[in-house]
Amino acid sequence: MNATKTEYMTMEGGKRVVRLSDEAYNRQCTGKGKTHREKSLEKVTCELCGSMMNRQHLPVHQTRPTCIDGRKDYVPPPPVWIAAAAQAEPPERGARTYRMSIPKGHTGEVVCPVDGCVASMPQKMKRGSLRKHFRLRHLEDTIIISHFILLTLLNH
Repeated sequence: MNATKTEYMTMEGGKRVVRLSDEAYNRQCTGKGKTHREKSLEKVTCELCGSMMNRQHLPVHQTRPTCIDGRKDYVPPPPVWIAAAAQAEPPERGARTYRMSIPKGHTGEVVCPVDGCVASMPQKMKRGSLRKHFRLRHLEDTIIISHFILLTLLNH
């Protein structure tokens, strides 16, 4: 760089890392499940007035007079989903350490070692992808990846 002639430099900022929901992350990894558009077109019931509408219209609907007037007479059903969610949650487990070895030149797919996780790394940079996956999905866990070089024996 020629600092005497340089007037200014621009640089693109880094990507903001956002934690995805489990459903969205599994869709990103496997390609199975509803897309964002399919989810936004689902029919949902407004919990304030009981009206049916597309999910995408719910935030605007809740500010409209039809919802505000409908709240006065609406009695919501008992919250059954709270009991179902409590039963569905897995028990808390402590932080764990996982050890893996991915040989240099490995061409196969690498699967996440955490039980119940469906993520796999078919990309070229398997070690980096697996570390990134752990940063985003398994915050409390640690992964240690040892590097082994694949040696081929040559018979002379």
